[in-house]
Amino acid sequence: MVSKMNKDAQMRAAINQKLIETGERERLKELLRAKLIECGWKDQLKAHCKGNQFHLEDKLIPLL
Repeated sequence: MVSKMNKDAQMRAAINQKLIETGERERLKELLRAKLIECGWKDQLKAHCKGNQFHLEDKLIPLL
């Protein structure tokens, strides 16, 4: 089991290094960022967090 985990970690490190060397990692990050913005994920996340903020405040205020 440890050997498999070690091989997996080595493989991930090698792939990550290759992606960094070729610039592909940065390109993939930018593509993902653009796709998330395009589908409205960022706005949905902001709205979700804002809703949770009010919910949290409702719970905390009585404790003060």
